[in-house]
Amino acid sequence: RAGVAMSNRRILDRMVTPEWMSTALRIARMDKPWPEARQLLEVALRDKVEAKTGRRKTATVLAGSWLKPAPEAQAVVDWAKEHAGGDIRVWHLGVLMANYSFLGDVCAEVGRILALAQEVDTRSLRSTMKSTWGDRDVVNVATRSAIRTLRSFGCLVGENGESRSEVGCRITPERSTVPWLIHALMVARGVREVDLRDALAAPEFFMFDLPTSIDNGYPHIEIFTEGSGRVVIGIVERREHSPPASTKQMSLDV
Repeated sequence: RAGVAMSNRRILDRMVTPEWMSTALRIARMDKPWPEARQLLEVALRDKVEAKTGRRKTATVLAGSWLKPAPEAQAVVDWAKEHAGGDIRVWHLGVLMANYSFLGDVCAEVGRILALAQEVDTRSLRSTMKSTWGDRDVVNVATRSAIRTLRSFGCLVGENGESRSEVGCRITPERSTVPWLIHALMVARGVREVDLRDALAAPEFFMFDLPTSIDNGYPHIEIFTEGSGRVVIGIVERREHSPPASTKQMSLDV
């Protein structure tokens, strides 16, 4: 990620749940001015998070997801605000990863571990995260918060207070949502292109059952084939008066 400015390299230092994320999405869809929207969010959390400090920190994470996203995640969030439906966990997870690359890094490491083992240990995961995010106390808190968040979404299963987690349910996104998810993945990684085969098998997506082909009716990415036959997904640069993206389908066995 050298040389790439990433304002989404933020620490996810509070657990969030699908219910709380849905509250933030509902408020974001009201299109209120920022101060009013933030106040509405804190009010909505009063019956969900008792401690005032905890409520403020939770509201900050939620606001940084749906209400005031990182600049590079703006297009991801704007599309989701308009189109999110079905299993809403898909959209919340994509928005969280795009805005908090720490969570994306945690998901990637968890996915790699679960591809080889039956469970992931929060203690060893914490050591890995410190090697890339720094040996700071906040990384301890953030790793635990990320695992608790993934548990609340059902992606991982584990007892409260236990460091060991096993893979939970597998979520099947709607086919039309997959290009959007790949866009969120690229934002989380801080890259503008990704191999389609690698994207569909990304360890960050350990919780999803993804198809082996995608229909690209999503306007913020493009699919192209290199001379070697490698199929690549790229983020579309914003242009004035750009024609609508054509619908293409690429099928790959992964």
